Amino acid sequence: MSHGTCLRVRGGGRLSLGEKRWRRKQAREQFARKEGYVMKPPVRKNKREEKYFSSLKSISSAASNIAEKIPVLEQKVKKHDDLNTAGNKMRETASMRLKSLEEMEAQARELLKKVQQEKGAAMRQRHGSKKNRKKLQRKQARIDHPTNWRSLM
Repeated sequence: MSHGTCLRVRGGGRLSLGEKRWRRKQAREQFARKEGYVMKPPVRKNKREEKYFSSLKSISSAASNIAEKIPVLEQKVKKHDDLNTAGNKMRETASMRLKSLEEMEAQARELLKKVQQEKGAAMRQRHGSKKNRKKLQRKQARIDHPTNWRSLM
């Protein structure tokens, strides 16, 4: 039987949790008395006061941490500012270069377009589009066909 004590003994049923705790405490105290320990009575503090002090402590510690970090952060900020100014200068020069490159690219595109237009015009002057060529060939074939010879005579 694992229910506290033997069931044959009077009142040997299952114990409630509070009762278990109480019995444990009694046993502990008895053992301490027997061994000659001095049991300190539990010190009950005012919970609200304790909370207040702990929160104060945590706030003050946080404040001190922040105060310690401030100069480091200031240095970091300064470094960032320096980096930013350098970065901005670099960015400006890069953007200028990019603009000039874009302008050059646009000019190149225009030139290419002109060249292609001229090339296309030259090609068209020589022999038109494929469709047109085929059309002309068919027309010529109709003219050259023997059935048309009579009309030509």
